[in-house]
This record gives sequence, structure tokens and C-alpha cells, in this order.
Amino acid sequence: MIKLPYLQPLMGQRSTVYQFTGLDRRARIPDGAAREMHNLSAEALPCMAVRKPRGKVKDLTAPTLLAFKNSREIIVSGDKLLVDGAEKHTVQAGEKKWAVIGNRVCIFPDKILYNAETDKVESLTAKQTAQTATFTNGTLTLDTDAVFQKGDGVTITGCTQHPYNNRTVVIQEVEGKKLTVYDNVFQHGELGSEQPENWQETNITLERVVPDLDFVCEKDNRLWGTHDNAVCCCKLGDPKNWNVFHGLSTDAWEAEVGSDGAFTGIAAFSSHIIAFKEHICHKIYGTKPTAMQVQVAHIDGVKAGCDKSIVNVNENIFYLSHVGVMVYAGGIPDCISPQLAAHYTQAVGGRLGSCYYLSAKRQDGTHEMLVFDTTKNAWIKEDDTAALAFANDGGRLYWITKDALWTDRGETEKKVPWSLTLGDFVRVSAERQIVARLHVLVDLPAGSRLLCEMRYDGGDWQPVARIQNAQGGAFRVPFLPRRCERFAVRLSGVGAAVIKSVDIKRYGGSDQLWHST
Repeated sequence: MIKLPYLQPLMGQRSTVYQFTGLDRRARIPDGAAREMHNLSAEALPCMAVRKPRGKVKDLTAPTLLAFKNSREIIVSGDKLLVDGAEKHTVQAGEKKWAVIGNRVCIFPDKILYNAETDKVESLTAKQTAQTATFTNGTLTLDTDAVFQKGDGVTITGCTQHPYNNRTVVIQEVEGKKLTVYDNVFQHGELGSEQPENWQETNITLERVVPDLDFVCEKDNRLWGTHDNAVCCCKLGDPKNWNVFHGLSTDAWEAEVGSDGAFTGIAAFSSHIIAFKEHICHKIYGTKPTAMQVQVAHIDGVKAGCDKSIVNVNENIFYLSHVGVMVYAGGIPDCISPQLAAHYTQAVGGRLGSCYYLSAKRQDGTHEMLVFDTTKNAWIKEDDTAALAFANDGGRLYWITKDALWTDRGETEKKVPWSLTLGDFVRVSAERQIVARLHVLVDLPAGSRLLCEMRYDGGDWQPVARIQNAQGGAFRVPFLPRRCERFAVRLSGVGAAVIKSVDIKRYGGSDQLWHST
């Protein structure tokens, strides 16, 4: 009698994915990750859901700035500063940097501010020329009424008879044409020489100077900025004054740094200011000018041209570096984007709730709008929108593109096209298993459509099922893979949908495994 070997029955192992982990484009990914996606939302995580329809607010021409203050919509479109659609001021066309201090939106390089309380536009700088000016040791009288205010730091130039008086002074009082400063600030002739009661100079210029800031932010009721290789801040509560230095806690402040390279951005953290360069940053601690300190940290900083990617979400600063998207919590920043597997430029960031929005350009020239849910640690791709700036108002997110203003909530009846790709599921010899079938549970409301497809060994997509749902309900879609080296599953459709789970059945094989990579 011939004895045949006893064959063990195939033992199936069943696993169900209830928690999706978002977008992941790396070589090997877990079962709950998506290889690609389009028009999905982070709101329903751990389920995958279609994003809500957006709304187009208005058309614009070459917008460069978007901000909201006191529910007023502030936009720079071309060479016009628009507030709630009404033109308020003519500005230089081109890129803008801005920050809000109190009710004032300060705009650079134009060096103007919009006061949302008074609905007025004011200049941060002031300049006045006097054909004849009369000096005493503590006063300066002009030939016309002064345009300056008490507390202004004013730089005087043009004194030829007594060049010592070409200096910056802090105005203590303004009475019409007369400016009062501290005693013995002005000098006639050599220091220590006999001083006349008064003397005159001709054709002098007085100016309240604001530096040409490359980047600007607000913290502790001061504007902070960078210019050349220096970090500076304005006088406490006064964005018009950056040259007030007379030993008080309310003074302005400035410090040169010794590191190489240009600054690439600036941000306010809870305990300090952080001024970024591409591969180094400078942290400024302290609230009083006499006690402010600059510390250097050798960390990956903001990538050049990506300063708008800097966003504070729940006291964590997110930004794009050469390494990828970083999150800074006060120590060494962590890279949170290895699963995106892409290099980006022209990055712009925004915030809605606990989510970080990023619109950036890929190496192939296409754009992506991505969302990182900080509570789920997951990336979601919405679409290919190329945003120029984000802003929040009333719990809603707004952004501008090259020709329009958009918001995250629009016509509820509009149906959004979407797609979700799972896999590839690849055979791995060490595990001796094979995927025998998959079931995907999809909640499809009435009026939505669903297309299910499979692809084998990188070939064309082949339809598995088409569902046109007239009444609404949950559908369990089976996928039965044929013999191949790898396969992928794609769900796509039009209208609302929620992908709730993926059920995977694996059987033991001779020497190979199907595994999601």
C-alpha cells in the first residue's frame, strides 16, 4: 500500500481595516493606507469620506494678499487694496508680507496699515522737509506744522553747520511747529562749548523710518521682522516706530546675527520668536529689550520661497523645509511627510481647526492641496488647487488662487467627483500567504455613483462593479483577485460617500504572500 503525504488544509486568516491611515506613497504601506486619493476629506477619519463642495466667492485679478480682521475681508488684487470689495488704497503690484497687531493690518513692502476699527489706511512712515529749522538744546521748531506724534523716533538729516545733530531723536511733545526732545540732545558746535539760546539750519529732513522687512509676524503686541542679516521688533504696541531707543521696556529692538545665508521666514512661538534660514534658525527670547537674547539652533529651517507655509496649529509650528513638512514644538522639529514621497516648492499653508492645509508645487509642475490632521496624524489629498494664500474667518477657511477667492463650504447640492486607490498588494515570499479576497464596505447616499476597479501587475484598470444608488444605503463590494504578482483596488465615484472598512481574507500558500505595499 502506498502511503501518500497528508496535506494540511488551507487555513484562512481574516483581518478587517476599520481605521484608515491616510495617504502613503512609500514602497511598502500598511493595509489601511491609500496609495492615491482625490477629493477626500480628513473630517471623517478614521473612515474615508468625500470632501464637502467648495464655494467660489468672487473673481479676482492677480491677488497677492488675503486677510480678515473684525470680519472685514482684506485683499490686495493687482495694485488695489480692497476691503469688503471696496477700493481703499493703491499699492505696489507684487508679493506682500503682512501681520496683524491689534486692529491694524500692516502690509509690506508698502509700509502701510489698514485700521479695521476706523476703516482708514495709514502710512507707517512719515517724512517732512523744513527749509528753515530753529534748534535749541532740547527743541526743534519747523517752518510748518509737524506731521509727527509724541513718542515717535525721528531721524534728522541735512544739518550742514552742525552735523552732530544728524541723528535719531525721540519726540516728547508736539505743539504745532515745535518738537520737544530731551534736554541737551542738540548741540551747537563742539560738545562742551558755550551754547547759544538757539540757532538755525536750512533744508533739513525729518523721517520716521520703518525698515524694509523681508518677513514679519506679531507677538506680545509687537511686530517682529527680518531685514538684511538682522532681526528686529517695533516699539511696544506701535508698528510705526522701530527707532525708539531710550532704555525703557517699551523700546524697539534690533540685533545683527552672524550666520550665513538669507532669512527665509519668521514665526511666533509661545515662548519665543523663531527666525528661519534654510539650515539654521535664530530664537529670540525675552519681552524687554534690555533682556532679549538670541540663541542659534542648527535645525532644518524654512525652504526659500516657502515662508507662507509657516502656520501655527495648536501651538505647533508647521512649515516646509528641504527635508519635507516639519512640525516644531520648541525643540528639534520632526518631519511628518515621508509618506508623501515628493519634493515640493512654492508651498502655502493654512489652518482649519486642528488641520494643517498645504498647497504646494511638485517636481513635475503639478500642484496638490493636502491636509494633515494633527489629531489622527494622517495626510489627506483633496485636489490639485494652487492656492496663493489662506485665511480664516468665522470658522471657515478661505484661499485665493490666481484669479478667484474660494471658501471650503459651497453649494451643498453639488456632487464632487472622487477616487481612492488601495494597494498595490504584492506577493512576498517569506510569509507564504496569499490574498484570496477583499470586501470593501461603502456607505453610499441616494443619488451618488460608485465605480469599483482592479489593476493587475501595473496594467489597465478593469471594472469590477458599478453602482448607481437611487435610495441610499451600505454596499459590500467583493474583489476576487486572479493569479498575478501584484494588484491594486480603486474606488471612484460622484457624490457623497463614506468608505468604512476593508475586509481582507488571506490563505496560506506554498512559499509566497500577498502583502499590501
